[in-house]
Amino acid sequence: MSLLGDSLTRRRGELKLTQLEVAELVNTTTRAISDYETGKRVPTLKRILELSNAYQVEPEVLFRLARHDVEDGYQRAKYLSTFLVKARHRLGKTQKEIAKELGLSEQAVQKHEVGQRNPSLKAMMKYSRIYHIDIYKLVDLAIKDIKEGETNDINKNS
Repeated sequence: MSLLGDSLTRRRGELKLTQLEVAELVNTTTRAISDYETGKRVPTLKRILELSNAYQVEPEVLFRLARHDVEDGYQRAKYLSTFLVKARHRLGKTQKEIAKELGLSEQAVQKHEVGQRNPSLKAMMKYSRIYHIDIYKLVDLAIKDIKEGETNDINKNS
């Protein structure tokens, strides 16, 4: 199970909702909800927003980005920033080019790459597409995968 899938399952349980009830709330199938919860599929940004609305939480909560542990946040930012720099270099692009593709300022990309600012969920989804990396890897920050530079799990469903 993925971090997102685990969060979706847990929150649905807290609200005492069935997969069918959630599917009806967000106008999809129970199969899609099951696939999101098991990590077989990645919901689109639109679907994540719909799910967060149905679950009555901010989207970041579903990804556990709103942690309050400062040290953990520092480590996540450090690994993410290192990964973003390596991914950009692998594509042979400048910060300016990436900023344009993301619709952000060059300064924002620079801050993401040095760990001074964590990207928003929307920016993470865009990084995922540009760098051809599964959104789960960016959000979960699976340190082993990042250190090995593994990028085979292209996010096809967002």
